[in-house]
Amino acid sequence: MRRLIVAALVVLAAVPPVVAGAQANGSITDVTVSPGSPAPGESVTFTTTIRNLQGSGDPLIIDSVELRPGRSSGLPVYTRVRNVGTLSPGAEVTVPLTHAFNESGTRDLRVYVDARNANTNEPVELRYPVSLSVRERHPQIDVQTDDPVAGVATNGTVEIANGLGTSISNVEVTVSGDGVTML
Repeated sequence: MRRLIVAALVVLAAVPPVVAGAQANGSITDVTVSPGSPAPGESVTFTTTIRNLQGSGDPLIIDSVELRPGRSSGLPVYTRVRNVGTLSPGAEVTVPLTHAFNESGTRDLRVYVDARNANTNEPVELRYPVSLSVRERHPQIDVQTDDPVAGVATNGTVEIANGLGTSISNVEVTVSGDGVTML
């Protein structure tokens, strides 16, 4: 029995103690999208907030922040910002990513942050899903008239609102009907 206890103590003494190493623990805390419902071709800014958590033991080096399709990491990058900097534990940074989508439709996107622990060079990868609806917008028209009565002149106004980010021109208003004339 005495030999068994001595052998167990010798084996335990030969095993090095396990010490928890410090880590950089980052997160993407938010991505705001502006404008929220862009038109095709309109620039959209995805403002990404990245935080190195207060409990992290090491600084976090942010190598790149990218906007990609959400389906897979191997697909093309829409936009990228490189060499963002180093975050101390508890610090955060906002990174704007700007891109324009030329066709309408719903986009499932993902913000990718490639970072690393400043002391160990261990990679830290962060991902955040973003959904965006790109909608075609058109100029709108509003017609206001007094209560019309047959055979009596009536006033009216036509108002055209341009909801697009570009100018419109050559607007033509046509009024038609039996006995209707436009002045």
